[in-house]
Amino acid sequence: MSGNVQSKSIKPYWGILKLNTPSASGDTIRIAPGTCVELLSIANKTLVITGSSPAAQVIVRSSNGSRLLSLNDAAAGASTFQNLTLTGGTSQDLIAVTAGNPTFEYCIFQGN
Repeated sequence: MSGNVQSKSIKPYWGILKLNTPSASGDTIRIAPGTCVELLSIANKTLVITGSSPAAQVIVRSSNGSRLLSLNDAAAGASTFQNLTLTGGTSQDLIAVTAGNPTFEYCIFQGN
């Protein structure tokens, strides 16, 4: 990792997407306890998106009742997700991975 890697913290109502767009590859986005309603798409960068509390307290819900997360290339597919409850999607389309092998650590998949 380079010296430019940043860690950004958000409150759930701000939304992950607001920080995803200006983030650089290698950045960490930390989410405070609460619920984020998202349709998150990541491309051309590898991010770490982590809850700042146990997964049961940091909920990321699909905004459209279908897909929650799209990882659109190999860089995005190498992203890491930690301490999150991922919910509100369908069982067939919660996460779409075009390439790569994302890492999910201490995550709860519920109600999909």
